[in-house]
Amino acid sequence: MTTKPLVHSNLPHTTGRLLKVLGMWFGIAAAIGNAIAAGIVRTPGDIAKNLPDPWLFLGVWVVGGLYALFGASSIAELGAAIPRSGGQYNFSHRALGDYAGFIVGWSDWLSSAGTLAAVAIVIGEYSRALFPVIGAHEKHLAVSVLLGFALLQWRGVKWGSSAQLFTAVLKTLAFLVLVIACFVLGGHARNSPEALAAAVTITTKLTLSSGWPLAIAVMLGLQSVFYTIDGWDGVIYFGEEVRNPGRDVPRAIFGSVFSIMGIYLLLNLIALYILPMNEVAGNNFVLGTVADRVFGTLGDPIIRSIMVVSMLSCLNANQLFCTRTLYAMSCDGLFFRRAARVNAGGTPTVSLFLSTSYSCDVRPSGL
Repeated sequence: MTTKPLVHSNLPHTTGRLLKVLGMWFGIAAAIGNAIAAGIVRTPGDIAKNLPDPWLFLGVWVVGGLYALFGASSIAELGAAIPRSGGQYNFSHRALGDYAGFIVGWSDWLSSAGTLAAVAIVIGEYSRALFPVIGAHEKHLAVSVLLGFALLQWRGVKWGSSAQLFTAVLKTLAFLVLVIACFVLGGHARNSPEALAAAVTITTKLTLSSGWPLAIAVMLGLQSVFYTIDGWDGVIYFGEEVRNPGRDVPRAIFGSVFSIMGIYLLLNLIALYILPMNEVAGNNFVLGTVADRVFGTLGDPIIRSIMVVSMLSCLNANQLFCTRTLYAMSCDGLFFRRAARVNAGGTPTVSLFLSTSYSCDVRPSGL
């Protein structure tokens, strides 16, 4: 099989180049922004419904983290050996050729662009709950957020990376403050009149299966965990833009796995610390229930504010991802050559325009 070049040497002379200005911390911020999103709100309730045992509940999260850690070594090696922007498309294209590369790249781009639309809608809905004055304009707000981040990234990769670093640090600090507050105030919250009243009214009896039903429950729990933590390899979308990919790509990937799993385990621990298992099981908004128990009437706005910040970080990361995927495919002749054009700030502008336009036109909830 003919070896493919590791750089995009077949670009027209009028096309700019991606800038090597990113480092390890950006790679971790991109992964945290992408992986820690709305999944942590719903997933614990789904897992606890099938595995109503605290040790098994936490165990599937630990196993999911180990699974990611084992995969991290392979992805880190590939990312360091093939430092091209565009994500897993590059690995598939180099290993299996144009057809497989096109399928992987196209599906990855559609998925990332669709995620942009879904995340923007969630931002609009949560913002309307925080500020009722928004009213029926939540869809306009969603589109405005998409366009706002597109404009920021159009100015250059340094602007997009700075926004990612800022939002990722902000969401991490917000979750850590939430965890600390829950452990400090949790003892009082567990014995509050609201908690006792909730314990009386909940009559759901949770039973742990055995044999094959238990094995199936564990597999379903692991599936949910794998889906929720997916995104820890975010740095591979920017291999061409990392200053020292041989060093920083592996560090970013392993740092991302440990950071994401650390945050997820802490959030699940406070859920078990504050709430009985029968309140966690089947709960579609576990963190919201935890915040209500600890902070009272302020709980809902606090958790929604944290989730809006989390979604902003996720949106920016996915917008960067899908832009790079389309750019890489265009460089290899699997999409329009014009989509490989890069401005002076290091942004593939045509790819950014197409990705954002498609995201604004995706209408899973009427956007």
